[in-house]
Amino acid sequence: ELDQPRIAKEGGKYSIEEAIIEELMLEKANEMHVLPTSVDIERQFAAFKIQNGFSSMSDDEFEKQLLENGFSLKVYKNQLGRMMATE
Repeated sequence: ELDQPRIAKEGGKYSIEEAIIEELMLEKANEMHVLPTSVDIERQFAAFKIQNGFSSMSDDEFEKQLLENGFSLKVYKNQLGRMMATE
């Protein structure tokens, strides 16, 4: 888990402290019933693509760029959901 690049750190890796804090915040978000739905995550993903000029790219093309930075589309969306929950 610590060796995985993080979108919150622009491809950098979390320290053990950052990973623990994220997990605790996710637990709190779960307790408060504020975890994002898959629709919320897709909406945020689409907004990101539009804001950054990637709206014309298919998900496959976008994933090719992500793979160059160590992310798959699934991992990217998972991390996006985690970021939304902890915010």
